[in-house]
Formats: sequence, C-alpha cells, structure tokens
Amino acid sequence: MPVTARTILSASLVADLSSLDFGKSLTGASVSKTLTFSNQGASDVVTGFGRTFTTSTGGLFSQVSSTCGSSLAVGASCSSVYLFTPSSAIASAGTLAVAGTRSALPSDLSFSIAASGTGITVLYSQSSWDAGSLIVNTNTPGPNVMLSNPSTTQSASGCRYTLSD
Repeated sequence: MPVTARTILSASLVADLSSLDFGKSLTGASVSKTLTFSNQGASDVVTGFGRTFTTSTGGLFSQVSSTCGSSLAVGASCSSVYLFTPSSAIASAGTLAVAGTRSALPSDLSFSIAASGTGITVLYSQSSWDAGSLIVNTNTPGPNVMLSNPSTTQSASGCRYTLSD
C-alpha cells in the first residue's frame, strides 16, 4: 500500500499531497494528478475556498475538474484534478495558491503547494517503412524501430508507438 504525504495547511484544512510533482511528460501530452483537501477542524467551516495556479511558464498547469465548492464543511473532503501539459522540452515550476476563511474564528487561510514537471521530446527518424507480410494476431517480428531522445539532460520512459494502415 503506497504511503501518501499529508500536508496540514492550517488548523483545519489538510491536503493529501505536499507537492504536485508531475514528473516527465512528452511535449503536447498531459499528465494528471488528483489533490484531495479535507477539513479536519472541530468546528470551523472553510468558506471562500479557492484554488488558483500561478506559474513561471504560463498555462502549463491547469485545474480540469473539481468536486470542491466555495466552502468545505467540518469532516468533509473534496478533490481537484490538475494537468501538466508541456509545450517544450524544459523543466517547469508553478504554485497552486489556496485560500479560504475559517467561520468560527474569522481569519484568512492561505498557503501554497509547489507544482513541477518536465517536458521531454522523443524523435522518430523514419517517416515510413514496409513491414512486409505480417500474420494478424501472431507475434510475427516486424521491423526494428529506433526512437531517439535529443535531450542531453532528460531521460524518456514509457514511450509508445502505434502502427496504422
């Protein structure tokens, strides 16, 4: 069972991740992470609950869905899904700013969660090939495919390719 980091962001508001590390993603592809917030306070309802991304490389991080509303009752939790979609092969960083107000002891709650991800590019150097005659639904060996990563600082993993007619 994986252990999940828990970050206590205030006296009553908890996030299940201490950061949003999206790892490496092919440029143009998206990687998602889900962040769950819970109100573990004894009596405070969190109101004016908002989440906004700021980033040094604009638009690469975004919220795509959320069960969170503008308030979070005591004992309740909600989740938001965030995407990292790199447009170039560079490391990117951003900050998820979270804000709200406690109802019992009116005071602002504000904190941030760091976000990071790296875009990578993988090149395929052959525009077409003749695979010859292959038998459907068998493990007939096809032609070799060479993928290369032009980056000298980033590794590529989880690469996939699809053959179509």
